[in-house]
Amino acid sequence: LTYTFDQPGDYRVRLTVTDDLTYSVTRSLIYTVVEKTPTYRALLIGNIYDGESSALAGPDNDVASMAEMLANMPGTPYTITSYVDINTTEMKQAIADTFSEAEDGDISLFYYSGHGTSAGHLCGTGSTFLHASELKECLDKIPGTKIVLLDCCYSGYAIEKSATGFNDVVIMVFGSASKEILNTNGYVVLTASSQATTSSSLQSGGYAFGLFTYGLCYSGGYDHWGREWLGSMAGDTNGDQAISVGEAVASVQNREDYIATMIAVTQQVQYYGDENFILWAK
Repeated sequence: LTYTFDQPGDYRVRLTVTDDLTYSVTRSLIYTVVEKTPTYRALLIGNIYDGESSALAGPDNDVASMAEMLANMPGTPYTITSYVDINTTEMKQAIADTFSEAEDGDISLFYYSGHGTSAGHLCGTGSTFLHASELKECLDKIPGTKIVLLDCCYSGYAIEKSATGFNDVVIMVFGSASKEILNTNGYVVLTASSQATTSSSLQSGGYAFGLFTYGLCYSGGYDHWGREWLGSMAGDTNGDQAISVGEAVASVQNREDYIATMIAVTQQVQYYGDENFILWAK
């Protein structure tokens, strides 16, 4: 017999067994059920396309800063795996390897910085492409909750978000549903831009970084641009020493507004999932 309790607590379990002659015996025990502590894992990928005509400056720095920020979040103790410059076959394998031991209740974070296409692909090295639907196929195999953070152009495609933040797919009178990519149960997704706009990479003093990643790291108190820790978690608006989806989105918007005072900024962060879900915490 197998039974799963919905909530932690003390439960008296009574079992009665009866044979063919209607003889029976009953026993009871008290079971203490505790809530499973999640295991946190993070896979960070940054493609700079070294030696290729499409080379980028910054995704390697983005990965390093995300790793720095996450490593200093003891409330969400992520085990971090990082890659720079891999093709899409290697990306799929990295997902399978990094999250191979994930169980229900665990948190698996996938972060990508690099090129994205208007058709919904993440770009690997060597002119290889991973469509958002293929990414979902890989991540669907992982139990628990998946956090997906995409710092690339047209990344809103992964959750079908237009520049207005609404699904582009027209819902017909008789209710044809829009296709699901990553906007489905079990996922929390933040994207640098809508599916119709590019994302920004900035350079200062020879140091390049993604604007979206700048905002994410800033929320946790790490200044990606200055490569230094702030005095506090800048995105922690309610003072609980944790950054929720809503707070991370607000932090990215704050950095977008700040940069927009100096240069034109067209990107706008998009998200899918519970805005109260905790991404990282002290």
